[in-house]
Order: sequence, then structure tokens, then C-alpha cells
Amino acid sequence: MKFFLLSDVNFTRLPRNYKLIKKIDLTEDKKSAVIIRLLSILVVFVMFVFGVIFYGKNALEKLLMTEKVSELNYLIGKVLFIIFICFLYIQLREAVNIILMKIFCRKSKIKLNFKLFFTDAVSNAFFNRKAYIFISISPFLIFGLILGIIASFVPFEWFWTVYIVLIVNFASAAGDLYVLFIILRMPGKILIHDNGTEIEVFGLSKR
Repeated sequence: MKFFLLSDVNFTRLPRNYKLIKKIDLTEDKKSAVIIRLLSILVVFVMFVFGVIFYGKNALEKLLMTEKVSELNYLIGKVLFIIFICFLYIQLREAVNIILMKIFCRKSKIKLNFKLFFTDAVSNAFFNRKAYIFISISPFLIFGLILGIIASFVPFEWFWTVYIVLIVNFASAAGDLYVLFIILRMPGKILIHDNGTEIEVFGLSKR
């Protein structure tokens, strides 16, 4: 339990013996942005194929040729419902992020940034490597498990509704996984601060 509540290694102010060693801004790094997009597309493709295999070779035909597929109102309603569920999922994911950020640094202040359908929770805290990794991957794993279980048991007419949200869950994790890959390769003790637009990594000063 001590691992989850260590407030002495997560700070609301940067300690004097730490200095900036790296900035990660995926909006400016075009190469990284392309890699993340390709990774997201790969995840969508692989999961879609798996969904088809999961329901057999006639899954696509069943998906496109349901009894009500000719009813425009039904199709529009289904699409709007999926969009609503995805929006709700994003809010719940950020709620989990907020809870975890508060657990790891109780004195931190949380700010919510709203961008169209997306909500981004940012903290003024500087998290150690383990805390940052745990905060980053936990929401995707938690909702991935929940949605995966639900998709396994719902009737076919609801399978793709749930499964599309599951695809969104893992495809949207591409950027976080890319950042974690960079952070995991960095040596020594580090602190990470995510301000919503860029990620700053601080290392121990040699002085």
C-alpha cells in the first residue's frame, strides 16, 4: 500500500535538485505523431478483424444486413448512441485519472481542459516514474477489462456497440504508450509533469 500513497516522491513543486532534461510535445514532433497515428490504425484494424473472427466468418454480413438496417432512423439512432457511449467513456476515463492523480499526490490541483468531445485532466504535480506509468495505463486496462467482459456476453445486436468503444479505448492509448516507451528508456530517477500540451521530464542535477 505504501507504493500507492508515497507523497514524498510526488511533488506539487519541483525539488531544487532536479532539472529539465527532456520535453515531449507530440503536436510539434511530426515523426512521433505519424508513428502514433499508424499505431492507432493498426490497433483498430487488428481489433476489427478479431471482432469479425470472434463472431465467425458471417459477422460482417450480420453487421450490415440486420432486420432493421434499412430503417434510416434506426441507423442514425444507433450511431448517435455509440457516439454518446464513447463520450461517456471519455469522461469516466478522465474521472479515473483524477482519482489516481489525487491518490498519488493528494495536494495536487486538477484542471480540466475541454476540446470538442474530449476532456483532458491535468495536474500541477510532478510524478515519479512508477506513479506516472500507473496513472497512464490504469484507465485503459480497467475499461479494457470491463468492456471486454461486457462484449463477451451481450447479444449480437449490442456486440458491435460495446466493441467499438473497446476499440476506441485501446486505439486512443497509442499516444500514452508511445510516451511511456520513451520514459521507460530514460535512466536514473526522474519526475514527470504533464501540462496537457507537452510532457516535461526532470532528472537529478549532478550538482
